[in-house]
Amino acid sequence: MSDSEKLHERPLSSFAELGKVAVNRLAENKIITVADLLKLSKRDLQYIPNFGPKSIDQVLRLLKKYNLKIRER
Repeated sequence: MSDSEKLHERPLSSFAELGKVAVNRLAENKIITVADLLKLSKRDLQYIPNFGPKSIDQVLRLLKKYNLKIRER
């Protein structure tokens, strides 16, 4: 398994960069791993109930740190 594959299978709860609220809201919407997150767009994140700008910012910063991007649309 490559480093990239390992990263994609890593649970979001294992990243210190994501706050508890962000992780919980994502988990409630069955977004558990990095791979799950990469299937979404920024617009999708905005539609998650109680997932505000701070949580979205945490997600985008986390992805940028690992050179990953969510879908454009």
